[in-house]
Amino acid sequence: MGWGIVWAAKAAQMACDGDDRLATLTLLATQTDFEDPGKDEPYQPPDAWKAAVGERDGSWWPALVGWLDDRSSGDSAPPGLGTGSGRYKAVYDAPGSDVFQL
Repeated sequence: MGWGIVWAAKAAQMACDGDDRLATLTLLATQTDFEDPGKDEPYQPPDAWKAAVGERDGSWWPALVGWLDDRSSGDSAPPGLGTGSGRYKAVYDAPGSDVFQL
């Protein structure tokens, strides 16, 4: 997972929290040496990619959770659900107006 995903998640959190310090966010993927892409070549046919990476047993989820834990500030309680007031109050009554849009 790239840092772009982390930045996008943080930007989304800031927007949800009403933090307007970030007006725009541009995420770019770059490769510095286009003359000799080598192993970082942008495209590999599926068979070549599969041969290069091989197979691994198990799931990638534990590795992702470990990576996130290393970068986390710790556990915190989630915001309350269904509050009638405060920072996370409902904008519309359930199920919401978008359910009725065609």
